Amino acid sequence: MVQCNLENFKKISKSLDESINVKKYNEADILKVYSLNKTHDGSLPGFCASLVMLAKKSKQLHLLGDSPEDQAVVRQWLEYAVSTANYVDVPNVSRQVLKDINTNLSERTFVAGNFRSLADIVLYHLLHQVVVSLTFQEKEQFVHLSRWYNNLQQDGSIRGPNPLLTFSRTLLY
Repeated sequence: MVQCNLENFKKISKSLDESINVKKYNEADILKVYSLNKTHDGSLPGFCASLVMLAKKSKQLHLLGDSPEDQAVVRQWLEYAVSTANYVDVPNVSRQVLKDINTNLSERTFVAGNFRSLADIVLYHLLHQVVVSLTFQEKEQFVHLSRWYNNLQQDGSIRGPNPLLTFSRTLLY
């Protein structure tokens, strides 16, 4: 199953704007309001474009980056989320996505630089099922990703209904 789906769209929308009560809308209303069309596999074309629009509408422009360079990096990571991280339920893809993000985070605090962005929030939600299934040993292999994920989950507005995951502060293996 793809991860750029209606369920994750609702979670990310709620993270962007607490005043949005997506639970009161049914699926057809959300698809209509955000001009989304669900495909046969459950994915939503226009997933990230709609989230960018929502970030602008909720006055959280800082999530898109302040400079043109930052905005370009955020857009690149959003494209990565839709084109690659969307398929993290496939074992080979999930391993590669975790490696890519871990490598990127070895030099920065957040995926697009040293500021929290829309790309961080989107990737947090797309990767949730994979990170939940990681053992402590696997979390240690992706130490930068684990640090980043743990940092993001501390913000209740980003975490939403997802449970807090446990990460070890000391190396166990």
